[in-house]
Parts: sequence; structure tokens; C-alpha cells
Amino acid sequence: MESLRGKIDLTQFSMSLYSLVLGLGLGAALLTVAGADPVIAYLTIIEGSFGSLYRIGETLIKITPFMWAGLGVAVGFKSGYWNIGAEGQIIIGALLTVWGGHFFQLPQPLHIMFCVMLGFIGGGLWSLVAGALKAKLGINEVLTTLMLNYVALWLAHYFIHGPWEDPSKVWAQTFSVLDSAKLPKILPGTRAHLGIILAVATAVILHQLLSKSVLGYRLRAVGENPTASKAAGIDTVKIMLLASFLSGALAGLAGVSEILGVHFFLEDGLTEGYGYTSIAVAMLGGLSPMGTLLSASFFGFLINGSNYMQRGVNIPTTTVHVFVGLIILSMLMTPLIKKAITRLGAK
Repeated sequence: MESLRGKIDLTQFSMSLYSLVLGLGLGAALLTVAGADPVIAYLTIIEGSFGSLYRIGETLIKITPFMWAGLGVAVGFKSGYWNIGAEGQIIIGALLTVWGGHFFQLPQPLHIMFCVMLGFIGGGLWSLVAGALKAKLGINEVLTTLMLNYVALWLAHYFIHGPWEDPSKVWAQTFSVLDSAKLPKILPGTRAHLGIILAVATAVILHQLLSKSVLGYRLRAVGENPTASKAAGIDTVKIMLLASFLSGALAGLAGVSEILGVHFFLEDGLTEGYGYTSIAVAMLGGLSPMGTLLSASFFGFLINGSNYMQRGVNIPTTTVHVFVGLIILSMLMTPLIKKAITRLGAK
């Protein structure tokens, strides 16, 4: 058994592959029970995500918010700030983007930068509430960030059905942002926009910040051991406040990209689920910026392709949701699988 364990690659990347194989196996079993051919279903997912230039563009716009929100969650978790509030921070970022994009008139480059700044600061300040409560009073941020999600949800609901509702629309939604605030497209004939390029650039900057700067060392040190960090002279309160702001600000940019790049208005449920899924994105990416990019790409591909799978093999929407959930759950089981292999080898 020790010889067998020595032949098994236990690196993060390899363990993720093992978990993916497990998830695909469970998904195949589910599809078989549902009366669908798993091989055709998986080919449909690939075809739905990459079968044409338009579909590639749709995959890219699915990936983008997962990148932004996943980076935010990863930075928070890495610093010891367990941010479960990305969902609310995305909504606040989107809400402020609508405000800046509709009620202000500026030249296009300035207008885009203004809206991005609003979403960035808005998401950061929303998260900073929970960060301050933790840093100053020791209140658990898991509870406060989770509760703030619902506050953000109903705050957006008020504006969508109240002062910002567009009376010319059948369904309740806010006014649309002006053309000068919309992000440029990067693929002709698709909805893919500049947001994904900005997200990749941000991940590279974060990688350099966390791995090669004094500030990054302090963020990681506080995340690993706040008591030892404080004894070493690090101002843990300031670091926690910074980590909470940065985590929420990056998540807020997911809302910015959805408003300025895809929908141009806000309605109920428009960003629903991105924040919670981003926790899985960050965990699968090993809480590293570059790993989060790969993880977000996988999630965007999976979710976009699964929508086509529903029509391609004629299965109910609920089955598709369960299928996606099984894949996500199996990917999150990577640490447990690694631990099981290690213990089996030890025995």
C-alpha cells in the first residue's frame, strides 16, 4: 500500500482532476437514471460552450463574474476573513453601477471608470461593515456577511420596484445605463466584453501582491495565525479591515461587469447565485489568484454548457441543477479525497 501511495500524485492539480473524474462519474449515473445518454450529454456541454464564436462569447460572460467574485472570496479567506457575503456585495456593486451609469453623463472612458470606481468602493464598504465588527468587537463575520446579503437583496428590490423602476418595461427593472457607460465588446458578434480581460489582469496583480510584497505577507500571516502576527508587530486590526474591504470590492466588480457588460439594468434575481458559487470557485482554486482564474473558467464552462445540455438531451431543469450541484460538490471534496488517500497509504 505504501508503494501504491507513492505512485499517486497528491498535488493540488492532480487531486482536482481526481475529484472531477468522480463528479463526472456521479453525473453520468444521474443522467442515466434520468433516461439520457451521458456521452451525448457531455458532448452537448462542450458543443454548447465552444461550438461557435457566439457560444464562446456566452461562456466568457459566464466566467467573468465568477472570476471577480472568486478573487474577492479568495483574498478574504487567505487573510482570515471568511466572507460569505459576496452575494450581497455583488448586488451593491450592481446597484451603484446603475446609479452612476444612468444618472451621470460623462465621456465614455471616464464614465466607465466612474462606474467601476462606484462598484468597487460600494462592494468594499458593504463588506467593511462586517470586517469592522470582527476587527473591533470580535463578532463572527460568517454571520454578519450572510445577513448583509439579505439586506442588500431587499435594498435592491426597493429601488427596482420603487424610484428607479423603468415604467416603459413590462417586468420590473431599473433604468438602463447610458451607452457611454457600457463596456466595449472584445469579440465581434458576441456579448463578450472587456471585463474578462480586466479580471485576468487583476488576478496577475493580486498574485504579485500576495506572493511578493510586504503587504501580501502580512495578509497571509494574519490569515494563518493572527495571534502570532500580532506578537510579531503586525497591526492585525488594520490588516483585517483592509482584507474585508478588498474582498468585498472585488466581489462588487462582478456586479459592475454584469451591468456594464451584459444586462445594462438591474432586476430581481439578476445576479442570484454568483456570490455563493464563488465560494466554491475560490476553494477549488486553492485560494490563489491564478488558481481561481482556472476554477472560474471551469465553472463558467460547466454552467453555460449545462444550459445547452438541457435542450440537447431533453431532461428537466431540475435534473440539470442537480447535475451541476454534483460536479461542484465532488470538486469541493478534493481535500477529503486527499486525506483519505493519505490515511489509506499510512495504514
